[in-house]
Amino acid sequence: MSLGSIPFVYQLIFSANWNVNDLPKESNLSIVLVGFFMTYCILDLLIGRFFYKHEISNVTSMKGYLHHLIHLAISGFVIYKHQTEIFCLMSIFEVSTLVLATEKFNNKSLKQEILYVTTFISTRLLFHAMMIHLYYNYHPSKSTWLILALLYPLQCYWLYGYIKQQLNMRNQRKKRSQLNKILYNNQELEMVLNSLMMNIL
Repeated sequence: MSLGSIPFVYQLIFSANWNVNDLPKESNLSIVLVGFFMTYCILDLLIGRFFYKHEISNVTSMKGYLHHLIHLAISGFVIYKHQTEIFCLMSIFEVSTLVLATEKFNNKSLKQEILYVTTFISTRLLFHAMMIHLYYNYHPSKSTWLILALLYPLQCYWLYGYIKQQLNMRNQRKKRSQLNKILYNNQELEMVLNSLMMNIL
């Protein structure tokens, strides 16, 4: 969806000069992209139920299911209202999700965490806030800005949850590091045992 959002973001910035009323209306591309995203959400929930249930439910306390169900409801609503172009425009949010997903394949690094937080803040908070402002002040459909405004606290909550999780993980690593300093490592333990054996003999 991130790639699919690029033409819509490009049109908003360069063709429409940030005027949401000058954006092209629903197109075959926007309908196909929303349909693709709905299919992805359904398949991810079904496959996740069998193959990585702990990733969706256990770790995040059902937030994975909630996230997908909210997306499915919004997708259905924009199809019903013939406003799929807005959904595609806002799909730029998924860039941060892509960055987060790459952490699963690579070792987590500080650079990836910074990149994730940067993309999250720039798309899900700043761009989102700008879209709320533009749709509230300049677009005739009040349902659009209302939905965007209702989803904004959810974005803030997810960022708060991520930051809290990272701080907990750092504290755990710090505690483990301190514990390792207190305890002997294998090499030190071997040296102590050898010296004891020498003294006994």
